[in-house]
This record gives sequence, structure tokens and C-alpha cells, in this order.
Amino acid sequence: MLTVQDALSIGRLKGSKILAGSSGLDREIKSVTIMDIAEIAEWLSGGELLIAGVLFQQCFSRKLIDALMNKGIAGMVTKEKFTSRVPPELFEYCDRIGFPVVLAPADCNWGQIMNPIINHIVREPYLIIEEAQKFHDALMRAMIDGVSLSEICSMVYASTGMSLAITDNDLHLIGFSGNFDWKSWTRNISYSDLQYSGIMYQSPDESNVCVCFYTNPLLHSVSKKLLFYPVTLNHTKYGYIIMAADESLGIPKPTETIKIQQLSLFAALHSAKQNEISNATRRFNGLLMDQLLQESELTQERAEAILAPLGKKIHRRYYAVQFLYEKLDSVHSFVRQNNLLGKFHEMVENQISRSNHILIFEKSDSQILLIPYPAENFDDLLLKLRSIFLDATKLPGVYIGVSDPLPLCDVKNALTQSGHAANYLFSVKSKEPFFRYGDLGVLKFFMDNEGKLDESFLRGIYDAYITPLTEHDRTYHTELLETLELYINNNCSKTETEKQLFIHKNTLRARLAAINKTLNCDVDNVEDLFKIQVALKLRYFYDMRRKD
Repeated sequence: MLTVQDALSIGRLKGSKILAGSSGLDREIKSVTIMDIAEIAEWLSGGELLIAGVLFQQCFSRKLIDALMNKGIAGMVTKEKFTSRVPPELFEYCDRIGFPVVLAPADCNWGQIMNPIINHIVREPYLIIEEAQKFHDALMRAMIDGVSLSEICSMVYASTGMSLAITDNDLHLIGFSGNFDWKSWTRNISYSDLQYSGIMYQSPDESNVCVCFYTNPLLHSVSKKLLFYPVTLNHTKYGYIIMAADESLGIPKPTETIKIQQLSLFAALHSAKQNEISNATRRFNGLLMDQLLQESELTQERAEAILAPLGKKIHRRYYAVQFLYEKLDSVHSFVRQNNLLGKFHEMVENQISRSNHILIFEKSDSQILLIPYPAENFDDLLLKLRSIFLDATKLPGVYIGVSDPLPLCDVKNALTQSGHAANYLFSVKSKEPFFRYGDLGVLKFFMDNEGKLDESFLRGIYDAYITPLTEHDRTYHTELLETLELYINNNCSKTETEKQLFIHKNTLRARLAAINKTLNCDVDNVEDLFKIQVALKLRYFYDMRRKD
């Protein structure tokens, strides 16, 4: 875009005097014309720089100024000799409304003013194309050389002065120029904070999308705002390019928009490339896991040989930790989920210390981590891994099952255990952060190969041994269920149970007798005792389901 201010450095207008309207020097010039009739305003289309000689002296009036302003005329050029008879209050009016009046040198002719400006206007699109081609070539070289997104943003800033950052679909920064603290400016930003700017933008796949803007007190203090340009390719959105702009900026310059379009293409290709590398790596890891599981007599040495391509430190014993989640339905959602799972792998590598000791694999609906045993602060590590998973994937729920520590050569059993524990949490839709296989107790004997419980059978046991006691306690205000649970937990020790309940031994005998009568069983009978233990485990199972 050529402005009046820009024209003052072209041809014979260099060094010209601004007679009036200096506040309007940013008005755009689209063409140049000479005033040859008094009613010139009727024939103008807008954006012209109007040159006037004798007619300036004869026709310059408030009516003409208003007509030119209404048409969007950039300004007027004349010579000092044509201004001597013009009332000074007209120039004062031009100052107030920002309509530029420029005094050209006395010894120049109008062609010396018109031709250089017209040449500049005609050449500008070609210069933009030439500049865009150079920018494109630089981006492609950078992509071939494997330059990071942050390095690209810094390169753009160094060559153009544009402060840029790139985010993923969740507005997390994945690259930014180093000229200021982008992390502070975008901290805790969410989609609800973005506002429509009214600026339309054509993405590289030729789809028209709206540019959003964002501001906050920190940005306002430096008179800045952030413009968010969607990064799309083949109708798939990969994130945003953010440009830091002056708070007063209306429409960005065409050259800036073109560069953002080209950078958008680069960012989309870069993200697609990283996703494919991540997907290929995860598929390869999955093949190694399949090979481990197919070995009929797996040894430590054979397992280490199979896992050697991972480049990780291999240990003798591991916890298998299984992250179970629900798949998304639509193809687009599945592709996005797949990319976010790759992000989870990347975040584990970057944010977990000693991540080179953790082996990560993938099944169709779960992520499997083998964590060396023993592990310091194991529970804290699990909580951090869970937080990373939820942060990376934004999935509504994850159910984490943990196996007993087992030798690597027994990895098949470790995966079965972690799967059973994860499926247990999934069955009850529990919000527990993780669950250990060892805590399943006798319930593990009622699981199939997929870790699913035989609910019809177990519901019958629950209704036979828990429901009657619950109803008895509610009706008669007794504590039979609590007494039974404590009695079982104390390995059927009457003495220990009496102490913990602070009751006499005869009171305990009376309660046990009431339990036997209510349940029509004998708590000291081995077979009845086993069923009661199962029922008490199920009490947690069903109570947890009701809470959620």
C-alpha cells in the first residue's frame, strides 16, 4: 500500500512541504490524476492523489474539500503560487479533518510528479510477488534443512520486523520469535478469550477464514494486540500463527498477509511431517511389543535384543502401566486424537526425568508404559504422567491400571495385569487417578481374558451378602456391615475386632449371630467366608459407580 507519506520520498516530491492535513499522511494512494475541471470530484473513484494548478486557486473551497473527503481522495498536490489567494481558514480546516495538501517544488512539471508515483503503483504488485518468492524460497530451504519453528519465526523477525509465534490446535506455543516473552503474553489463553477481528484471510488451501484477535492488560500496557491466523491445509486445522501488532492496526499490509500465508503452509507441512514421524515411530514401537508378546519362551537376553532399536536403557523388572481411554468416533476426531497421542509421547520425553528408562508402546485403545522397578516416588510419577496425558490429549477420561513389578521376560503377564486393573476402573467409570492390580484381591478370579468382570454373577453375590445388611442397618440403626467388614479385615480375629470397635466380646458375638441370621450363612464357614470377601470387594465396586 502506497501512502501520501510514502509518495513524499518518490521523484520530485522528495522534500516537499506539507501545507496542511499532516495527520492524514497515512491515506492510501491508488492512482494519480490532474484536476482539469471544476467538478472533478464527480469523476473520481477514490484513492487518487489529485494534482491541481490554476484550478486549485479558483476552485479550492470547503465544498470541494468535503466532496474529495467523501470520495476517499488521498490528498492534493499544488504549488505555492496557486495558494496565495486561498483563505487561510481552508488550510486550517484541512488540518482539522486530516486532508493532506502538499506543495510541490516550483520548478517541476506535473509529469515529474505523476510518472514516478504511477510507476511505483504499477510495480508494487510485482515487487510484492518477487519478495514473496524470495520469502517462499527461504522457508523451503529452512524446511529442507530441518530448521525449527522458533528459528523460522526469529528469521522472519530479523528480516521483516514481524513478531510471530505458532501454536497447535490447543493454543500451546510450538514456535516463536525471540524478540520478547511470548509465554507471558499468551499464558492461560483459551478459545473463549479470542475475539473476531473482522479481518478475512485466505489460507493456503484457499478457504476463507476469519482472523481473531486477543488482548490483555499486559499487552494493552505496551499498546499491542495479538492477531490469530488459522493454519489449515487440505481442510485440516493444525493451529494458529500469531502476529503481535500495534493496538491501533486496522488491516495488516498485503506483504505481511502474504508472508503469513506462506508461513502457514510451512507450519502445516512441518506439523504434518512431525505427526507422520511420530506415527511411524509409534507403529514401529508397537511392532516390537507384538514381537515380545509372540515369543513363546522369552528370556531377558532375547527381550533386550528385541528392544535394542528403541535406544533406551533396558532393565530386568518393570511395572506395566496401562492408560485406557475411549476412542473418538469421527474420522477427523480420530486423526486429531492420533496426533495428540503423539504429542503425549513427545511431552513424556521432554518433561520426565530419566525418560530414556521408560518404554512407551501403543495398543488400539491404550498407551502402555513400562516403568523400571524399583522407582523413586512411583506414585508421584504416575500422577505426573496422568497430568501430561490429559494435558496433551484433552480426552474426557483415562483409566490407569498398574501391574505388580514383574521381570521383563514376563511382560505378557504384566500387560494382562495392568489391563485388568485399568478395565476395572473403566467398568466403574472411577475418577481414581490409578489402580493397582494387587488391590483387586479376589475380584481378579472373576475377570475374563480382557479384564472384564462377570457382572451378572457378581451382582448376585452383592445382593446376597451386602444388600441385606445395608437394609438391616438402615431399618434398625445397627452397624452389622461395618462390623463384618472390620472382622474380615482383621482375619476373623474376634479379639482385635472387639478392641477396634470398643465393644464387649458378647456384643460382638451377638452381632455376628445377627449377621449369620440375616445372611443365612456362617461367617466362620470357609465357603461362606470366601463369598463374603468377594461381596465386600464388590461393595467398593458398586459404591464407586454410584458416586460417579
